[in-house]
Amino acid sequence: FVAIAIAMTVMTMSGGQVLLGRVVEATDVYTRKEAVWGQAPAFPPWAALRPIVLTTALVFGAGALALAIAFWRDRRRVAIVITAATMLGFTPMITRAMLLVAESRSVRGLARELAARAGPDDVIVHEGPIENSGALELYGGRRPVLVDGWTSVLGFGGTFADAAETFWERSRLIATWRGPARVWLVTIRQPAQSVVATVPPPTVFLILAENGRWLYSNRP
Repeated sequence: FVAIAIAMTVMTMSGGQVLLGRVVEATDVYTRKEAVWGQAPAFPPWAALRPIVLTTALVFGAGALALAIAFWRDRRRVAIVITAATMLGFTPMITRAMLLVAESRSVRGLARELAARAGPDDVIVHEGPIENSGALELYGGRRPVLVDGWTSVLGFGGTFADAAETFWERSRLIATWRGPARVWLVTIRQPAQSVVATVPPPTVFLILAENGRWLYSNRP
């Protein structure tokens, strides 16, 4: 408890961004994938996480002090209760942190914007591994076709005979983008690395950028 309290206090006093970023890079698979793609991770701002870290330091600091008193007085049963109470007091911090991380990576807002704008005959495309925007269909109400979907852990689906209408090559998207249909592209890749960098700039309209994703269309 003492070590955790000290670590959280140091993180709070030092600004925390660098140390927290290193911890996340070492433990979070999605963040490591983003680093491979050369992208900045979608992560809650330090201002939102700082109160959680500070409260965690206080909870474990109080727990450590209470345990020291309990052991000094040889109250082992009380020490067990203190340990359990400290862990229970820490639980809301975990929940809050997980909620912030989930919100910072959520596709919900972008998908709802897409659902409100896209017409029934529009083409909806997702660029990159679909598991990075797994709830896109849930919130958007439409199943997208996939460009560069073979890089996904679910990419084996592209090996089936009937997958051609779901797994597109970049060339097919570019041809469709230049055609008469309205196309919506949801991508997890930064503009310079996205397929939008290969189509004429006058046909690229950024609709929304949120939580490490971009929504483009070939129409304003």
